[in-house]
Amino acid sequence: MVQLPMIKASPATATAGKKIFGVSLLELRGLGLVKDGVPVVVRSMVEYLEKHGLRLEGLFRVNGSVRTVDNLRQRFDGGEEVDLHQDADACAVASLLKKFLRDLPEGLIHPSIHSPLIQLYQGDEGDFCKDVRELLLQLPDIHYSLLHYLCHFLSQVEQEHAHNRMTATNLATVFGPNVFHMDREEARLSPHAGGKLIRQLLEEDSNPMVSPRFYAYGDGQQYLDDTEVPPSPPNAHSFVSRRRSSSLGSCDDDREELTSAQLSKRIHVLKKKIRRFEEKFEEERKYRPSHSDKAANPEVLRWMNELAKMRKDLKDHKLLKSEEDLTPIPRQRSNTLPKSFGSQLEKKPTETKAPKPPVESTLEAVMNKLQEKRKEAGRPEDVKDMTREQIGAEKVALQKALLYYESIHGRPITKNERQVMKPLYDRYRLIKQILCRASAIPVIGSPSSKRRGPLLQPIIEGVPALFFSDTKEEEDGSDDDNDTRTHMLGLLDQLDEDTDGFISPVDELSPSKNTTDMRLSNLHAATMQELVEQLQEAREEKKRIRKNLRDFEDQFFKQNGRNVQKEDRSPLAGEYNEYKHIKAKLRLLEVLISKRDSSKFI
Repeated sequence: MVQLPMIKASPATATAGKKIFGVSLLELRGLGLVKDGVPVVVRSMVEYLEKHGLRLEGLFRVNGSVRTVDNLRQRFDGGEEVDLHQDADACAVASLLKKFLRDLPEGLIHPSIHSPLIQLYQGDEGDFCKDVRELLLQLPDIHYSLLHYLCHFLSQVEQEHAHNRMTATNLATVFGPNVFHMDREEARLSPHAGGKLIRQLLEEDSNPMVSPRFYAYGDGQQYLDDTEVPPSPPNAHSFVSRRRSSSLGSCDDDREELTSAQLSKRIHVLKKKIRRFEEKFEEERKYRPSHSDKAANPEVLRWMNELAKMRKDLKDHKLLKSEEDLTPIPRQRSNTLPKSFGSQLEKKPTETKAPKPPVESTLEAVMNKLQEKRKEAGRPEDVKDMTREQIGAEKVALQKALLYYESIHGRPITKNERQVMKPLYDRYRLIKQILCRASAIPVIGSPSSKRRGPLLQPIIEGVPALFFSDTKEEEDGSDDDNDTRTHMLGLLDQLDEDTDGFISPVDELSPSKNTTDMRLSNLHAATMQELVEQLQEAREEKKRIRKNLRDFEDQFFKQNGRNVQKEDRSPLAGEYNEYKHIKAKLRLLEVLISKRDSSKFI
């Protein structure tokens, strides 16, 4: 177990009963409570926070328990031994550190340089950057040492702002009033001098005390007083034109301003940290860590979450940049949607558009075109006189005709349009149903099998059964056409021609749920052997699709460190939809087989 910071009071302190809080730094040094220019109590608190608080969200902004802070202060002042690991938490120690700085009688910034510092603050920024180091050298040695030590620690806190959300602005907001004690007049003239000084010192991480650069703090951006500081007298601070103080979420704004190169660099750093952890883990345990092994480590889990966020930000940044580089393409209104849903993205002058022809004239032109195609192909007009190939050709012609109509007028939405176009849509729906029902009828016989035995016809529910006493075999194979035509006539008698509705050919171009449902309903007419074959095929298909989906989800988990959500399924949306339908088909097949004598087949 790592030995954590523990303060042991010296015998002199214990016997004399001298306080530690509210005592000047020179007096603490005289009591032997200063080591290397830093009070022992401050060094203990900083070392504790370096181990347990650098990545704590809201460090120095979230106050610790008042009772815990007061108890720690009383124990330090009483000369007791204090184990911060057992008696405190990071928030309480952070509040105690701020209280120590706030209770210094003369403040960390000695009053001797207040006036010159305020004059620099009110002057040019160049003069402030040039002379601030010379002013700090005028501080007493112990004040300068503690300020240097504190700024070095705060620079480490600022480096972890992605986790603790304490940027240089937030740290200046908190520590400005704590290190720079001013009277009412000084506070009125320069309310932000302390915050500006802290931001100046934190600008350079390597040596914050000698930074030649100036990170502008006072340009209209004010800070709120620390929540633990008692309220100032009225009019002590000027709140005119005050802007919102930096909050805990301010680093999100900074993150949004990162460029692609910066995001890529941070992603590389995070991946390098995770890779080092994996290598160390593999050396110790002789196997590579799984995702659960990495998630069990809180620090690695934070790295993984941060990596996922950075990758998402980089992807969004690249997508936004690509959209900005592309020239906008005018969007046209969908021809299959009602006119009331027309797009308003592009409004062209009405005089540039040609007037639409009446619906009746368009229908007449379409019907004439269909009649010409029938004559060219030699197809009869009555569907009952067509063969299956002719019905397929008729469906394609009707589909093209309806697409042409919808490209001009859209789908029929008014009562007049629906009444005018109803015959054409009814014919298209009728032919489509014929093809679907005819394709579901299994072909059990063939010309060669007719010589070996009688042709067994399937018995379809709701369709009159056709039985033949003998089968006549012909050389030209015309029996096949006659059988097909006979099946067509039997099916046409069962179609409900009075059903209202418009089936658009556009709906047929994409996978339709109605088509799938129609195929599933045809399973009721299949034989037992066909049901078993369909069941086996469906199971194989389900295994294939499930394997593809699992590969996709495993790859997604490796890349993003989380499971696939609903919005992440877009690359395989068709596969997921097909998997859902194949499961429904399997359930239906199992129910149908269970209703029959399943012992013969399963």
